[in-house]
Formats: sequence, C-alpha cells, structure tokens
Amino acid sequence: MFAISKTYKGDPFMKFRKPLMLSLIALFVATSAFAALSPEMKAWGEGPVQHLMTPEETAKWKTLKTDAEAQAFADLFWARRDPTPETPINEAQLRFDELVKIADNRFTWQRTTGSMSDRGKVMILVGLPTSIQKSRADNVSGTQEAPTFDTSGDFAKPNINPMETWTYDKERIPAFAPNPGREIEIVFVDRHNNGDLRLDPGSKGGPIPLMKAAVEASLISPNLKQVPQYAVATPATATGQVAMAPAPELTTTTVFKTASFKAAVDEFKAAPSATYKNAFVTYGEGVTADGEYFVPVQLYLPKDSAVSGENITFFASIENAAGEVVSVYEEPATLSTSKDDVYYDKSLTLAPGKYTAVFGLAANGKPVTMAKSELDLAALDPDAAGTSRLILSNNVFALTVAQLPTDPFAFGGIKVVPKGDRTFQKADELWYFLELRNPGMSPEGAPKVQVKLDVEGTTSANKKVKMSAPLTEATVEPLKGVDGHYALGSSIPLEGFEAGNYLLKVRVIDTVSKQTYNMQQEFKVGGAG
Repeated sequence: MFAISKTYKGDPFMKFRKPLMLSLIALFVATSAFAALSPEMKAWGEGPVQHLMTPEETAKWKTLKTDAEAQAFADLFWARRDPTPETPINEAQLRFDELVKIADNRFTWQRTTGSMSDRGKVMILVGLPTSIQKSRADNVSGTQEAPTFDTSGDFAKPNINPMETWTYDKERIPAFAPNPGREIEIVFVDRHNNGDLRLDPGSKGGPIPLMKAAVEASLISPNLKQVPQYAVATPATATGQVAMAPAPELTTTTVFKTASFKAAVDEFKAAPSATYKNAFVTYGEGVTADGEYFVPVQLYLPKDSAVSGENITFFASIENAAGEVVSVYEEPATLSTSKDDVYYDKSLTLAPGKYTAVFGLAANGKPVTMAKSELDLAALDPDAAGTSRLILSNNVFALTVAQLPTDPFAFGGIKVVPKGDRTFQKADELWYFLELRNPGMSPEGAPKVQVKLDVEGTTSANKKVKMSAPLTEATVEPLKGVDGHYALGSSIPLEGFEAGNYLLKVRVIDTVSKQTYNMQQEFKVGGAG
C-alpha cells in the first residue's frame, strides 16, 4: 500500500509533494477540448480513471458535449466493471478509489498527483506489489551500481540514480498477466535525481503488455449497454485514511498451559550465562488514535540460527520490578521472513514501568531458542510532543492489508522490520526510522523539522572513523489513522563502510516548538559485500 521513495543527505523518505486539491485546481483551469463540460466532469475524464479506459472508451469520451452525457458515460463505465452487478455495491469502483487515494498520498510529485504518476498507474492497474526494493542504478536503465560513502562527511554520491523495484511473487501475480506463472518485476528509475520515478518499460515481466491486459480484464460485462438500477449505488464516502480494523480484545494470563515452557523459562533465567545466543529482542512503546497504550515486541533470528520444524509456538514470561509474573504468553506462531532472517512480532498489553521478560520459540512443543530483555517502558501522553524509539532496519515495505491500530512496528501502512541483531552487510542500506508525535505546526499547518546525522565507530582494523551529514530540512509524512503522528526516516548506503562497530546519532530539531530530540543506536557492519 505504501511505496517509499529513497532520498539522501538527511532528507526523509515518504513525501507529500502537493495535495490533491491543488492538482485538481490546476487541472480545472487547463485548456480543454470539452468546453461544455463542467470542471468536475472534465477532471473525472482526465484523471486516473483514464488508466482503465479502453481505446474505444477514450474515443467515446472525447465526443461528449454535456454533463448529462458524461455522467451517463461514467455510470455505464463502472457498471461494465462491476463484478457483482446483482448487488448495490461496485467492488471494482471501491478498490479503484482506494488505490487512487493511496497513490495520491504516496507518489505525488510537484504538480503530478500520485495517481497520475507511473507508479500510480501501475498500482491501479496491476495492484499492490508483494515487496518494494530500494536501490540505485547508473544512467543505464536497470543496471545497478553500488554507491560509495564519502568518509570526509557526505552520506550520498550525487550522480547515482535512485531506482525502485516492485516485485509480484507467484501468489500476487494477477490472473490476466501474459505469463501468470512467472514472477514479475517492475522497475522505476529517477533518471534526473529529482524525486521523479518513471517506469522502465524494459522491466522483467513486460509492464506495458501487462497494463494493457489489465485494462481488458477490468471489463466484466463489455457488452453492457444500459446501467442496471441496482448497480449504481454510490460508494461509501471515503475518509482518506488507511482502513483501520478495530483492535481485538486482548487477554493475558500468568500461568503457562504447557509445563515444559515454564520449566525452560525457569532454567534459562537460572543459568549463569545465556544458553541461547541466536535470538534478539526489540521493543518500543506506542499509542493509538484512541489513546490505547501498547508495546510492540520483536523476537529476531539471523539466517544462521533460523528455527526449523513445524508447529511453531511463541511463549513469553514477563515479571515486574518486584519479580512477580504479570503476564504469560503461549500461542501458535507463524514466522515472517526479512531478507534471509526470520522474526516473530506482536504487541503486548503492559502498563508503563520496568520489567524483565523472557521470550522464546518452540518447535513441535520443544523450546528451541530464548532471549531475555529488560523492558523500560515510558508512559506516553497521547497529546504530548515526542518521538518513538529509533529503529534501524534493512527492510521497509508497504503493507498489503489494512493494519490494526496496535500492529507492531506498523506505521500508517508501512512495515518497518527492526534489524534485531543490528548487524548489516555492505550491500545493505541501513534505514533509520522514527515516529514523530504532535510536533509544532507552522502557520501553514505543517511541521518544520531539521535532521542532523553523525556516525562514529571503530573498524575491524582498529581504525577510528567519523562521518556526518549536514543539518538538513526534513519533510515528514502524516501517518494515516493517527492524527498528529508523522513518519521520519531515510537510508544510509553502507557500501563504503569498512567492517566494524558503529554508532549512529540522529538529532531531530522541531523548529516550530523549538524542541530537540537526540537519539542514537549502535550497529555493526560485516565484511561481506
């Protein structure tokens, strides 16, 4: 649902360039051949709906002279695409409207609304990709080139073209694809390094024939000549927000159902040294739009220590500062993949305070790994200014289904997978991410934020390293579903880093409220390229 446009030198990703209304105003005053049509009807036909028009429909639209003719055309246009004409809801139109809103929010660039961009067109016609990969390419479309890192203090190599690869795996390839059994990759390249990502027509999978097939496949009833009365019900009013399902009722207990899990936890806590060293815990604090406090937690396993076996179970025991067990979890788990690693995450119901937690995974009823973590949970005032904890990741992607308000490490349609072991390779791009809550608002009604990045560390050859990016104006994106919350983040290419241990320092300055937030996080770069 989300595409993340990568930027450098401290400029955050996920920009709103121009609101939809400004683009529509520009569209209304543009010269048009439809002098008799109202601005609203002209805008409809010249907007993203044209992506779905067949050549015959495009030709027909150009002949219309009145609003009545245009409205009749629009009604029949959607009726021909209604998968359930016997019902008053047109699911195709609802999905189109949803994808248009997502595209406008995510891909708008200068005066081009997101739904009219190349990425918007592909999303509307082909659907949401399985994954989105950020990388960079040289000036030859589709050829990747690793960036360099200027150790004199500059994070970016300016003459490299950012690119974005959308992958559709076998489960997400649309049925109308010319080669439905093959994985599809669609590449967009920023050839001018100005944020304008354009479709590479030579992408694997053939995007042009694919989009043509999508237009043809959208016609459910191509021979329909008259709109059925029950097929023109007005869709529910859109809110402009990512759909948020109600949070499930969460229950906790203080007793394990499986005695072997309790015994494993007791033995693990009593051991003089860690008996497992292959699992890592990341946690944070969150608050929903309704003020509900929750604690996202991730148990992360690098690729060389992945859990094998069937019937995976997540279990946990959490004690308060007095040593009392306040919560026990024992539930079936489906592990998620992140690059070559695996993880399990969930949100806990805990009050602010200090806790000692043991998290584990079992396969076929037998514990196979555990990790201990001290949780120091800060209270959050939903109306107060602040930030989330700093997250380091090499895997940030768009969610393909609506998130719950308390979903772990999900922010307005983006999934940010913390790199639990904070160990990256040179081929990675290290993403830093944080949620900004209730920043000061300028007279224009938007936050004004500056970001300063610094890295210091010691290489495996014991060489001291210091690098920095200048204080830069940053654009933050409002998070859908939580008023007053914004996303802030960017990526750091690691190609020029030597293997070693590093510390990333992030300074965020709210220039309206005059508040400054200083965060830091250690990370490691391995020797592999």
